[in-house]
Amino acid sequence: MADTSLMDPQITLQAVIVLLGAAHGLFLCLAIINVDGPGKFARLLLALLTLTFTVDLAIEFLLQTRYLVLFPKVFLLTLSTSFLSGPLTYLYVKSLTTGASPKRTAVAAHFLPFLLSFACLLPFYLTTDQVLLGLLYNNEDAIEQLGLWAILGVLVELTPIVQIGFYVAFSLLALRQYRHSIRQHFSTLEGIRLSWLRNLLFGLALLYLLYAIASMVSSDAAYSNTLDSTLYYSIVILIYVMGYKGMRQASVFTGAQATTGTNASGQQGQSQSALPAKYERSSLDESASLALFEELIEHMRSAKPYLDSQLTLGVLADQLQLSNNNLSQVINQQGGSNFFDFVNRYRVEAAKQSLSRSDGKVNVLQVAMDAGFNSKSAFYTAFKSETGLTPTQFRKAQARQLRP
Repeated sequence: MADTSLMDPQITLQAVIVLLGAAHGLFLCLAIINVDGPGKFARLLLALLTLTFTVDLAIEFLLQTRYLVLFPKVFLLTLSTSFLSGPLTYLYVKSLTTGASPKRTAVAAHFLPFLLSFACLLPFYLTTDQVLLGLLYNNEDAIEQLGLWAILGVLVELTPIVQIGFYVAFSLLALRQYRHSIRQHFSTLEGIRLSWLRNLLFGLALLYLLYAIASMVSSDAAYSNTLDSTLYYSIVILIYVMGYKGMRQASVFTGAQATTGTNASGQQGQSQSALPAKYERSSLDESASLALFEELIEHMRSAKPYLDSQLTLGVLADQLQLSNNNLSQVINQQGGSNFFDFVNRYRVEAAKQSLSRSDGKVNVLQVAMDAGFNSKSAFYTAFKSETGLTPTQFRKAQARQLRP
């Protein structure tokens, strides 16, 4: 049987940090659920994702302090909850980037592996605590007693590593589609690019990579302890970041058209090379599209709507008394760009004129704000993309040209 000397309870600094992370995770779950406002389904998914990490940390605390000997079958929970991280992450990303709640049957399908894991682990739930403790502490007699079920237990433990890889890939793809979609609807991306969400996905991928490596080197105590410490410290940090960022993130899309990211033909956004096929079923023909584009150009010149830093496709469409779909088609086909680039070209041109006229007394940030940008970083990025120069370099170049 297992060596009971390995099971004497002990409290370490690492175990205390893990416990504090679990406690904070539980607090965040309750805080996320109680946040008011739109995006309730997304917050529920975030709370459940946080809860899975909280359970892992709590069980790791019991394992490190060896209090797990009091109720060893609790450890089996972490093997099953590992199957929840991938689906919850993917569904959270989809909900946050589309604003829509998927059908219940579609959601349930993602959690079948979680349910199957319980069936695979049933023999472990039915075995005695002594045998299970022996298995947890790598006792050969216990492993031989369980036979093939011990091997199956290892497979259940390693399968989530593969699963999370697929779900992270799918999540990144969904985030990429979202980032394309918002450029079709918004002229300012600050606060809605969800860069933190992309970093979260990379963080999850790194966590499971560490978990995979730790599983493979478990026989080497020194490396295993170092990796375990790194892994669980990272989970604690991830819980803090995920909770803070997730609660601050508001819903972006509110309308059905913006939510699905569809165009006039009801298809997903495509590259510029696919524009003709994209609008095959549109009510606008080429001549009508060109006429509306000329009307749009005149409106941009006279009304200067781009000076509004919060300008959206919907707002501009209302000003022109057009549908969002038709305006998007006109900009894509006749302007050869998405809404974001189209509007920001006007803002850059307005900034260029201001920089050319100013004698250097007006600071660059003021020029950016006056042109419709709402941050210095967004202004510098757009300006250099259009001109190849920074605003300061452009102003110096203009000043040299005006010298006698």
